[in-house]
Amino acid sequence: MSYLNQADGSGKLDIGGKQWPIAYQIISEDDSGGTKTVHVELSAPRDWLLERGFRSEAKLIRENGVEIDIRSPAEIGVDDPIAIRLRSDSAKIASEQEALDRFPELTTH
Repeated sequence: MSYLNQADGSGKLDIGGKQWPIAYQIISEDDSGGTKTVHVELSAPRDWLLERGFRSEAKLIRENGVEIDIRSPAEIGVDDPIAIRLRSDSAKIASEQEALDRFPELTTH
């Protein structure tokens, strides 16, 4: 059975060079063999994203200043759900310490 850990963060969503404050979550899951899989998620209103020019990808600037790509599963439009979930690629991490070094938000839990 894998263990799931989640931590919250505050950052900025960069869409086309303009930035807006946004909350995000770090999701860490223990894999077999002691490794971890970590990704970042956030949810934003569809219309808010569309008004700012978002289509399928943006940059999230985490509270520690690290930038990561964050995406929707496909290009969004007015027919999509009102809330859009954006997600980063998953990172495989070898140890708990490396996870804390790369994602210091996890230390608050």
